Amino acid sequence: MRKLLQDEKILEVVSPHPVSFWPYYVFFLYYIIVGGYMYAKYDEFLQSLMNTVGIELLAEILLVAAWWLILAIPAIIFSLLQISSKWAIFYVLIAVIGTYALKKQMIALGHIWLITMGVGVLGFILT
Repeated sequence: MRKLLQDEKILEVVSPHPVSFWPYYVFFLYYIIVGGYMYAKYDEFLQSLMNTVGIELLAEILLVAAWWLILAIPAIIFSLLQISSKWAIFYVLIAVIGTYALKKQMIALGHIWLITMGVGVLGFILT
């Protein structure tokens, strides 16, 4: 803590109201809920996509594209509302890292939703 200058004194020590961070809680809660739902229903979504397009690889590509949209669109909207591009950059970077890990077969396709939930939980806790 900085030292006070001469003739300065602390009038009151305040902390922000917990509800003042509600936009951040809602933002991270979205990723927790969507990640959990998609992880729970992953097999059904993949099966319905496979039945629709008929090719497993194309269904997996569409699922990764949906993951990109689920990550990027809310982050872009939140970045515009907060007038800061850090959220959009951060979540697009998560999507890039996740796609790279999928390409190198470091993680399974269904685990991208765990990454989404993990980032949401981490953000929720650190807010």
